[in-house]
Amino acid sequence: MPGNTIEINGNKNLTWYVGDSKMERLLEFLNTECERMEQFECCQCGNLDCNFGVVEAVETNEKERIYTIEDLLIWINDLVYPAKIDEIAQIKHDKNDDGNKTCAVNFYTEEYMYSIYAVERDDDKSYLSCGATCRKARAGEHWLRGNDLPDGRLSLNTWNRIMKGIVKYEVVKISPHSYNDAIIGDN
Repeated sequence: MPGNTIEINGNKNLTWYVGDSKMERLLEFLNTECERMEQFECCQCGNLDCNFGVVEAVETNEKERIYTIEDLLIWINDLVYPAKIDEIAQIKHDKNDDGNKTCAVNFYTEEYMYSIYAVERDDDKSYLSCGATCRKARAGEHWLRGNDLPDGRLSLNTWNRIMKGIVKYEVVKISPHSYNDAIIGDN
């Protein structure tokens, strides 16, 4: 497929391949969203000059930006693309007792159900949370185990923390009986 290779922050170790079909969307994002970005920091050590690995954009106005449930749905859509949201998740929109808009999203993996809950408030006290629940009880138990995952203000930062929490929850230990020479890509 024809495409373009793009360097991030001029670092040869940080390159992305972008297919021609996505290039227009990337340019649109860079032209509109990245005007808000002031600096980049390494997500491993937080150093602004680090060229170690993956970088995260730090928004200059993250605290002033008011996110909505529509933003959450865009983030979920980006997560499940090319599938459609309703093929991957159960979504329920509602209003709570205070009249604030709410959104509950459930999606499933082989062993867990993840429940994301958002409340959109007018006073910039919007909230985003996530919980994980085991889908099957362990032998001898009559309940389903679960944990709270990161929560906080309805923001991109909280969303990223939730996604990292889900990845941590899903990662499994490697068997002590595995062989190091079985790493994919090694010949």
